[in-house]
Amino acid sequence: KLDIVHWPDIAAEGVTIEVGRPVDFEFTVEVKPDFEAPSTDDLSVVRKVAPVDESQVDTVIERLRDRMAGLMPVEEGVAAEKDLVYGARSLAVGGKSEFNDENAYVQAGIENDVSGIPFPEGHPKLVGASRDAVVTWSAQVPDTFRTVPLRGKQVEATFTVRELKRITRPPVEQAFQAQTWKR
Repeated sequence: KLDIVHWPDIAAEGVTIEVGRPVDFEFTVEVKPDFEAPSTDDLSVVRKVAPVDESQVDTVIERLRDRMAGLMPVEEGVAAEKDLVYGARSLAVGGKSEFNDENAYVQAGIENDVSGIPFPEGHPKLVGASRDAVVTWSAQVPDTFRTVPLRGKQVEATFTVRELKRITRPPVEQAFQAQTWKR
């Protein structure tokens, strides 16, 4: 006659199951409490509504558009800031190859690294690069770099562009059409 509100929590530690023998185990369940609820006729609730300004509405709309964004191939043209640039990247010191990645991608104009060596200028040469472009630049390896022999060395980086993709956000109307609103 228990009014159980959730699945039982069975304590199975030390329980032995043998064919043809009874099984003893313990379990714990939550039950609905048995009490009379007090009257709420005398209670009143005041619901405060926070004011919302235009900038908050705009922020929510832009977040919605960001969540629905997709990657579109850039067939014609060049990489713009924040485009994803796919290709092969390599790193050399004094003409000797130190790192190769045939399946790399970076975001043009955003701080990136090659094999952990940061390029704080954010691959500026990839902004404006077209498909099949070979982009090179050099940088000084930080003295704190994890690979001791490369510390303090001048490195040459190369990125061969194979594909460009642009983050495309839907128009506001399309972003709202795709949403299911529940109250």
